[in-house]
Parts: sequence; structure tokens; C-alpha cells
Amino acid sequence: MRGLRFFVCEGCETVYADVERPPRCGNCDGDPLEEIEPEAQAADYFTGR
Repeated sequence: MRGLRFFVCEGCETVYADVERPPRCGNCDGDPLEEIEPEAQAADYFTGR
């Protein structure tokens, strides 16, 4: 089983968590979504600290 990957829409800054890259942003229909690197995924921003 693959782990979750995190993606951000550069247009509206919506963040998605999925096992595969979403085709478009569901919020603003933006494309492409950029993958957030693992180092940033561990940042306090994502852990709520």
C-alpha cells in the first residue's frame, strides 16, 4: 500500500492529500498541482504545532 502524498495548488494554495496526484484543483480548477516535498510535510504547519 502506498502512503499519502501531499500536493498544493499554486493558484489558490489548497492542499490535497492522496496516493496519486489529483488531475486538477477541485477548488479553483487550477493545474498543475505541485507535490510538497517530504521535508516540508514534516513542518509544524502540517502537524498543527
